[in-house]
Amino acid sequence: SFTVDLTGGSWTYTGTPHGPSLTGTVSGDTVTYYTNIGGTWAPFTGIPTVTNVSDGTIEVKVEVTRPGYEPATATTTIAITPATTTATATGYDEKYDGLAHGITVTPAVTSGSTIAYSLTEGTLPTDYTLPASPTATNYTPGTTVYYVVTNPNYLPVYGSAVITIDPREIKLTTNSDSKPYDTTPLTNTGWSLDSGSDAFYGTQGFDTAAANGTITNVGSVDNGFAYTLKDGTLASNYDISVTEGKLTITPATGMKVSASDVSEMYSGTAYGVSASSDKPDSTIRYANAYSSDPADYTLTTSPTITHTGNKTIYFVATNPNYQPAFGNATVTVTPRSITLTSADASRDYNGSALQNSTVTPSGDGF
Repeated sequence: SFTVDLTGGSWTYTGTPHGPSLTGTVSGDTVTYYTNIGGTWAPFTGIPTVTNVSDGTIEVKVEVTRPGYEPATATTTIAITPATTTATATGYDEKYDGLAHGITVTPAVTSGSTIAYSLTEGTLPTDYTLPASPTATNYTPGTTVYYVVTNPNYLPVYGSAVITIDPREIKLTTNSDSKPYDTTPLTNTGWSLDSGSDAFYGTQGFDTAAANGTITNVGSVDNGFAYTLKDGTLASNYDISVTEGKLTITPATGMKVSASDVSEMYSGTAYGVSASSDKPDSTIRYANAYSSDPADYTLTTSPTITHTGNKTIYFVATNPNYQPAFGNATVTVTPRSITLTSADASRDYNGSALQNSTVTPSGDGF
């Protein structure tokens, strides 16, 4: 008798065939291989090999005959195990364009590979049931798509990529406008897209759109913007930003202020002037000297004089909707006119002095 050794093995897939190795033979030996098919050994021409994982585990027997010896046999198994591979995945990150977008998966090994997708992460290839990538059309900050790449000769490759649909940026500016105060509201509904702004996709867009600021009195307000969208225009697909113009009412000219001159005879009373404006809701302030700055007029009542003489009094009218109006008037206090009349007297001479000390005042009196 004699013995031989048959060494099989398990090889990682490389695309090349692998078979058992036989040792213990000599020249003149006859070697016959068998494979176990369904529990029955069947002769095999040549040396059995395995190339693909799908070949499975093959049980191999060898029989070596040699003249003058009992036949020698040996058995072993051969198999191919899956190799590792990779895949790359590209997501999508662009602005909304009305189209559906998914991810792109590129296996390192394309021959025989199958890609399946899912919106949830799985641990088994059977968890991935979608033959094509899920897609997103409208705005999404990030939709994760999971995939598995399977190949009979490779371990599954799992991964994911993200679909991001960014909103289109609609940038616009509302009109600015101004006018002097005239009691009527100032509005300007105009607006325009900024340079560099995105456009609406296709026929989508504003159904109504107008600046809506308003102002009546002196001051400045932002010219706001109001809009509605056409049917089929999804608000989340657009980032609408507005640079608001200014609506400004400036003070009007033409306000008048006046006061009558005052002339009074001295009476021990203090006299001033009373100024008034032709515009309602105006404020009158007085000063002893002229200034072009309304802030210098700090007196709420007119300066006065009591004794004879004259005094120029200055005043200003202020109103939120008009430019200041300045004026002046004069107060004059005149002396009182007093006439003193001494009494008459007469008599015959008697050697004594004639006197009459009576004085009669007349005129304005003290």
